[in-house]
Amino acid sequence: MAETSRQNETGVRDLKLIEDVLALSTCEGGGVTSLKLFVFETCPFCVRARLMAGLKGLSPELVYVAPGQTPAELEGRVDRLTVPILVDGETLIQDSTEIIRHFDSIGT
Repeated sequence: MAETSRQNETGVRDLKLIEDVLALSTCEGGGVTSLKLFVFETCPFCVRARLMAGLKGLSPELVYVAPGQTPAELEGRVDRLTVPILVDGETLIQDSTEIIRHFDSIGT
């Protein structure tokens, strides 16, 4: 019984840590950033990219997209809509591993 209680406490603590890191990676209005991260809310690859942004002290503007609907800003720049997509100035990165590498190179 005590073991189950400890596991539940650890799980809750881990979930809180993840929520805190995700909050760090969210640009609240007023923040100036050239980073835009296009995501689906439930995509595990998007969560992974957001976690890395938070861990690196970055706050990209999050743009939530609906499956199958390419945002006007990306029209003609992507062949198919797969997320996450990072736009950093003129640079567009459409692979979560490459996005993480980019965050690692520019973050703290």
